Amino acid sequence: MPRDGTFRYISSSDGIMINHMPAGLAPGTVTVKNPKNIAQIWIDSRPSKGRVFVSSEHQKYCIFGAVKDTHANVFLTNWNTKKARCGYTFSPIEDPYTFGTIVFFRVPLKGDLTHLFNPQSGKEDYPVRLVDQRIESMRGFWSAWELQENLTAATFRADLTPLPANYAPPRPKVKSSAKKKPRPKTSEHCARQIKINSLHPINIEPMIHSCVIPKNNSNRKVHAIACGMDAASTNSNVGYVAAWGNNSRPTMINGPVYQYGMSHFVKIPEEGRLVPVYNPVNNAHLQCRLTDSPDLRVEDLRGRWVIAQLRRHERHKRILKLHSLPSDYNN
Repeated sequence: MPRDGTFRYISSSDGIMINHMPAGLAPGTVTVKNPKNIAQIWIDSRPSKGRVFVSSEHQKYCIFGAVKDTHANVFLTNWNTKKARCGYTFSPIEDPYTFGTIVFFRVPLKGDLTHLFNPQSGKEDYPVRLVDQRIESMRGFWSAWELQENLTAATFRADLTPLPANYAPPRPKVKSSAKKKPRPKTSEHCARQIKINSLHPINIEPMIHSCVIPKNNSNRKVHAIACGMDAASTNSNVGYVAAWGNNSRPTMINGPVYQYGMSHFVKIPEEGRLVPVYNPVNNAHLQCRLTDSPDLRVEDLRGRWVIAQLRRHERHKRILKLHSLPSDYNN
């Protein structure tokens, strides 16, 4: 701890928290800084209605239960309001939460069990059961909840995040009829082949590049990011479009290389964890299982594009471990 007594975290070069990790499993180089999903903020304003908006390093945070003139350890969620990114306070030592703590959850699509951030593991594995009769109508809704006395249950705070009158829970995808013949996946991927130029590495492990693509019309961005590229490869000027860019993410290109350790753009399905990854050598798609990382969970990112690293696995043969979001490289 520094002289001011605030707790400090250690993270890997890609921003993943490694506190409480055995030294033998830690990376060779560590960085003393806040992980991507942790903020340590000095609260210098008085909370209004239990809520305080804090600005730190050009980012605004919405926090409940913060105390003026104190340091706050804040876990940042994937939920953003129009004003700020939401987070909840925790203690890095002893019991991380107390009775009455206001936290943010995305109501799970199934069941009533969800998880809080656990500073001892650096993961969201602190189990909490949501208690509310309206939970079926709140599926997928980001909202504020109050921890109860036993710290294993939470109740909905409608006064802080009222459920919109027109809110509709996400609908599960209807399985296609067995009579319909599945469309070949190989031709779908090859149709999106594109030439790329100006490869420049922006992340080493796993390898992620920035690149430039042809500007075919005025609405298409020429700047993109590429996964699974090998700058020394003779085929490095060819890739496959995973998805075109928009205001929140760049155009995403998957490379023509299939090997363990490479990164891939994949879209997390609404159900299950299996996604296809194209292998240009066999001209076929291989099913890979998505797995969580310390700061990214599959259940929180259903229907969204992510960057994952292809790895070997004893049980599943091959897995895709979540690494980051495309929006992290939008600039």
